[in-house]
Amino acid sequence: MLGKYIKRYRIEKNLTQFDFIVKIQSLDVEASFELLDEITLSRWENERTRPSLKKQVLLMVYMGFKHDLNTFITPDKVKLESLLSKRYKDNFLGSDNPYLNVSSHNKVTVRSSKKIPSSRLKHYSAYYSDIHGVPCDSEHLQMLNENLSNINFHEIYSPENYIIGHLISFQITDDFSLSVINEKLGFKLSFADDDLKGSIYITSMHASCKDIFHYQNKLVYDLILESNKFPKYIFAKCFYPELANFYEAIGGDVCHKGPVSTHGMKYLKYHYRWLMYRINVIDLISSKLFYFNEKFINETFINKPFVDPIIKKEEI
Repeated sequence: MLGKYIKRYRIEKNLTQFDFIVKIQSLDVEASFELLDEITLSRWENERTRPSLKKQVLLMVYMGFKHDLNTFITPDKVKLESLLSKRYKDNFLGSDNPYLNVSSHNKVTVRSSKKIPSSRLKHYSAYYSDIHGVPCDSEHLQMLNENLSNINFHEIYSPENYIIGHLISFQITDDFSLSVINEKLGFKLSFADDDLKGSIYITSMHASCKDIFHYQNKLVYDLILESNKFPKYIFAKCFYPELANFYEAIGGDVCHKGPVSTHGMKYLKYHYRWLMYRINVIDLISSKLFYFNEKFINETFINKPFVDPIIKKEEI
């Protein structure tokens, strides 16, 4: 399959195989193709051989075919099910779940906005303080609303209008957005240290069942595709030991720790309320564990702009 994309790209750009190699090497920040030669490229084009999956993804990104990746990669459903089964067995009834557990096998509504709705500021300021253990007030969230132009807010509701998940994120695009993540997490990141521009910071997320978890992967995938600058990293918190294996399997490494806790995430000698994982986006979209059943998602989830719904029950 990769070969037809390379041929298509070369024809569109009027490039010889040698020209293609020179161009790809000039784009290749990871130096993955520095040894590429015309014989090897010819074998790729003719589907006689193919490079590693990560190299295939890099080529698709460099050639501008990132929107085709979901059909390009076959998910590893068996391993993904194994990684998620402990966390989501029997819809994981437990006191650590801030939302009522509801099956999502019927139509599910996703309400989205480019800001945190004013009616939800108080809810999420309490959520950050109580669940994340990070001091936060509604005035702080309102300040983010006013100063960040790239917030993505999603709440997910069951057919009975129970809230069953959320995802809030923004992209690190300028000095202000970088200062937000540094201030709240105690980082000392700078654009000079690494190419962080465009990286996605997931400030909060929760999925009350596996279907919601898969849909949130779709939301993250869409954020990656819609980015003007291809993001290098995703920063995401992990609250549950059962999901740590998933984050690590998709290439994540621990870059920050939450408040010390008597339970939660164990890291080295201590337990923390959460661990922050930094995930290289190319590693993420090269992983067969990240992908999802798009047909199922399109049939199950109804996307709507955010309006204040009548929520039957929420618990924090």
